[in-house]
Amino acid sequence: MKIAYIPSAVKKPFSVIDQAIVSALKKMEHQLFWLKPGSLTKDWKRRPFDPRLVLAMLGERLGPEETAWIQDLSVPKAIWYTDDPYAIDSSLQTAGAFDLIFTNESQAVPLYKQKTRAQVFHLPLAAPLQLYYPEKTVPSGYRSDLALVGSAFQNRLQGVRKLSPFLFRYKTRLVGPGWYRLQHLPNISVRRGWVEADEVRRYYNGAKIVLNIHRSYDDPYLQKNTHQVKADTPNNRVFEIAACRAFQLVDERKDLGRLFQPGKEIITYRTLEELKEKIAFYLPRPHLCQKIAHRAFERTRKEHQYENRLRQILKLVR
Repeated sequence: MKIAYIPSAVKKPFSVIDQAIVSALKKMEHQLFWLKPGSLTKDWKRRPFDPRLVLAMLGERLGPEETAWIQDLSVPKAIWYTDDPYAIDSSLQTAGAFDLIFTNESQAVPLYKQKTRAQVFHLPLAAPLQLYYPEKTVPSGYRSDLALVGSAFQNRLQGVRKLSPFLFRYKTRLVGPGWYRLQHLPNISVRRGWVEADEVRRYYNGAKIVLNIHRSYDDPYLQKNTHQVKADTPNNRVFEIAACRAFQLVDERKDLGRLFQPGKEIITYRTLEELKEKIAFYLPRPHLCQKIAHRAFERTRKEHQYENRLRQILKLVR
């Protein structure tokens, strides 16, 4: 299929998703060219072919004029919103321009149906296997008992603070923006600032247990979820950790059971007390962790690559 692709134009963290989508489309032998936010009309005039689909990701950088221009195109138009529900207020500003809307969050589907005339579908994120894969050995600086990768959003920061007396007995790494607030705690190593995928992969591969704590749907950082849309779908990390064949403990979300088999492919927890119990149980059982991680790895390779998601989008384009 001939496709015009509008990238997010947001470097962190969405450039990785842009690259994964483009790589997957090329691997699937589709033809595509880019329409960059800020120069859509110029890029359109230079188009090498007439596309059968305009596919956008995120839409954060599309202004009102470009959104109106997209709406007037006679080509089928689809967008994949990949930061719901946290930035859904921004998403709704561009949603009316598209015929097909895909959202990473199942709880966002009813709101898009209410606010637009588009066909709306739930489409979780996935794992780019060219970036996330198992490594037999990693340098010692990436090894740990427990690793948590991601920004120190309010609920994560509060949770780790509450866990800190328990975490003292383990070698723990906190990786990402904002964790400097906890760098004074004993036996906790902090890697400050943004970390690229190549290093994230090493932290996953070097950890005995990866802690995957979801951001709260009402996190105050962006303040772009005024509709208070809840979050039931797991984040991209659940797939990326699994793609590394790393063992993870992830806080429970309702949609997880449709994507992995709880207890067999993925281990979840509901409270910090339960998380402590499961850390204490699984850490001295590496062979059990490896079996569970391998099942999640196989499921991810089979069902949770970006090629899988893009096939779902493209089959709806007539």
